[in-house]
Amino acid sequence: MSLLARFRLQGGSRSTGANEGPPDSGGRHSPPRPSSRARSRSLTPSDRLFPTPPPNQGDSRRQRSNSMEDVERQRTLKKQRKYALDACREYQLEDDALDQFAELALPQMLIRVYGKLLAIERVRQKDEHSTFIHSEQFKVGWTFMNRNLPLFKIPAPALDEPGIPDYIDSLMKDILTKQRAMIKNKIALSIKSKQHISLLAKALAQSGYYEVTGSQWARFAFLRQCLVTFNELVMESMARTVKAMGSGQSGNTEGGNSAGNNPAGDNPTGDNSTGGRSVGGGDEGGSSDEPAPRDWVQADFWEFVDIVLCDLRAQAAEEEETLDDQKEHLEKFFTDCLKADLVLYRATKRNCPVPQAASQILSDWQRAIHQELVWS
Repeated sequence: MSLLARFRLQGGSRSTGANEGPPDSGGRHSPPRPSSRARSRSLTPSDRLFPTPPPNQGDSRRQRSNSMEDVERQRTLKKQRKYALDACREYQLEDDALDQFAELALPQMLIRVYGKLLAIERVRQKDEHSTFIHSEQFKVGWTFMNRNLPLFKIPAPALDEPGIPDYIDSLMKDILTKQRAMIKNKIALSIKSKQHISLLAKALAQSGYYEVTGSQWARFAFLRQCLVTFNELVMESMARTVKAMGSGQSGNTEGGNSAGNNPAGDNPTGDNSTGGRSVGGGDEGGSSDEPAPRDWVQADFWEFVDIVLCDLRAQAAEEEETLDDQKEHLEKFFTDCLKADLVLYRATKRNCPVPQAASQILSDWQRAIHQELVWS
């Protein structure tokens, strides 16, 4: 065989092997693939407009990874859950008590927290209102409002409930009893420690800065003088009671020894005591037509003050004709009480208050007292 024939023979075998394709794992040749020109000729018009996607390569395609936003969201959620767990353990709650709240977005958290704060504030205001309704301050205000309904534009039928007037009266009695006991104790303490009238006024006033007028100081001095006089009357009443009890016991003993069967014992003078109260005259040898002196006790102080004020108004009505003159008469009496109090209870450096600045003194009488009376 010539070289040319052999060359042709080997060239034909190579072209045949290329068309048959490579052998598979079993030693078989794969079917021949059509050329690109043949494939283009075999395509239909629809296949040319909408070509088919390439076959799936399987695991050869790379999977899409999570974005940075997803990673950051998961990291934030993990931190929130950790913070929620720490808060539950700090406030002794269950470990999963805040899990749902921790998964919320920030706007939802803020809205829920604000709504909870509003609910707590409403409950707090309700408790404060309930406490104020049961306080002494509300009782005083309610009483003043009941007396001045047109001022507060409250219709009168609103208070026509059957039990409201009785309830208001009981509240007023309770308030007055407590206030009077407090005032009396402070006045008695000022007498014992010989306090100046300014300290007494400061003790009787409420907390804060108040402008106390000279008329109020005069009333305070009047109450202090009334308490001094009333204490003397109480001591005299106690002395009379003890004396009457002693004379009654001695009379009963003598009557029992002399009268025998007469347990009461005749007393021709009629000078017995009943229930610890004197029945005869106030002084020995006094006239029987005079009224028996009253035995005073400490609980009768404010009644004593009312009696003194009634007598004072009656005296002013007898001596003066017009209402203005009667008011001037009363003011002069209270002013005399203040003058006597300033003489009796002088201010010292130890018991006088710190002088106020000139800018805080609002009245001329206050400036005069600070400059001429209190600090001299």
